[in-house]
Amino acid sequence: MDVARRITDLDVMTQISAECRGMYSTALEVLTLYPDYALSTFRKLLELMVGMVGAKHQLNFGNQDLCSQINHLHECQLISYAAKDYCHRIRLWGNQAVHAPSQVAGAKEPHESSKAQVGDVETGKKARQVFIAVLDEFHRLLVSKSSRMLIVPAEVPDLVPGQVIGKAIAEENSFDVKMQAGLVLEAEWMNACGRGGLISTRVSAEHAKSLKAMAIEMYRCACEVSARLDSMSMVSITMEGGFEALWLRQSDTEALFRFGSLAYTAEPVTDMERLAVAAIKEAAHRRHPQACVYYGDYLRQVGEFGEAEEMLTFGATSEQSQAYLGLFFLYSTAESPCYSPEKAIDILEKGVSRDDPDCKFQLGVALHDGELAAQDKARARQLLTEAAHQGVKRAAAYLNLVVDDTFQRHLQMVGLSLLASVDSERDKYKSSVIGRNDPCPCQSGSKYKKCHGR
Repeated sequence: MDVARRITDLDVMTQISAECRGMYSTALEVLTLYPDYALSTFRKLLELMVGMVGAKHQLNFGNQDLCSQINHLHECQLISYAAKDYCHRIRLWGNQAVHAPSQVAGAKEPHESSKAQVGDVETGKKARQVFIAVLDEFHRLLVSKSSRMLIVPAEVPDLVPGQVIGKAIAEENSFDVKMQAGLVLEAEWMNACGRGGLISTRVSAEHAKSLKAMAIEMYRCACEVSARLDSMSMVSITMEGGFEALWLRQSDTEALFRFGSLAYTAEPVTDMERLAVAAIKEAAHRRHPQACVYYGDYLRQVGEFGEAEEMLTFGATSEQSQAYLGLFFLYSTAESPCYSPEKAIDILEKGVSRDDPDCKFQLGVALHDGELAAQDKARARQLLTEAAHQGVKRAAAYLNLVVDDTFQRHLQMVGLSLLASVDSERDKYKSSVIGRNDPCPCQSGSKYKKCHGR
């Protein structure tokens, strides 16, 4: 009897690709600390494997996004219907994952997420189970068609923040440890932002600021380790363009992005901020999807509209929410040479078709205002309601304050009733015999002439 061979998911990823194995291992290690990082990594791995299958079978994906590529594999009968469904679930979880608060125009504020800032642990664990379910088919397509396997989850110990930081202090030259520590500190910073809410004490604000600064430095150190400049002579470094140029060229792409995304600002002033912009640029030129969004929006703000459109368009093919918004602002700004209301609405429609809540909010506002497209208040209300249910708090506020006139009328009635009560109370006191310098009967502590006697 042919018995299925037991193999762990980590071993399967090793057989598919060493790069995939490293990414998957890191995602599992931080799954309970930073679930959304794990979710976005599962999506990246899925995209890599889909691309590898396409290359092996000479499929012409063109500029299709991951959603279309998954459907293409199913249409070619390379994956089952169940696997297609699982792939789309992983894709959507990855798209909805919360990353470090973006500085892209229109991005969510750190406190806006309806869930914990680093994501939901149970969703992360469920996503791993779903990912394991599709691994069998991708292993068959990429490695071996004959072997029967039973893929089981590898036992990966949960990281304890204190242990990770201590390990990063003790191990000077370990890239993986530095990245783990950076992720832990970034997760703690995002949690601190979530705890602070709209109003934060000075202590909590400084605490969050220090966590972010430590995460930036840990990612920068990871870049330094991966660049391996210590193994080169000064002559070689000089001939290659100097320390910074070589540092950017040889550093790990993910480390560059994560360092740059936290330290980057649209108007860099300090050396650190300038290096962060350069890091984002380098990662974007290596076609890191999220880096393309950051750098594309930076280019838009400094007036480099042509390259900005190219970068943001690439980010949109990877279904990056902020890429859709970046392109919307690029096409809807009258001063931009790319100005096109039709394209602005089309890119939001594409985001809505991918169930993106931020695009639903922005399209709802556009349809309600009627400036970029024909006014459609019914659909605007529907989109804003869906966005609000998906956790976009701005959508709920816009519905109450702008769209729903019932709320406005209620607010007006409350205001009028308050004014009426004050007037009636003033008339009641005026009918009494009260000296102007006597204490006011309302017990405010003021003289009558300065209170209800005015």
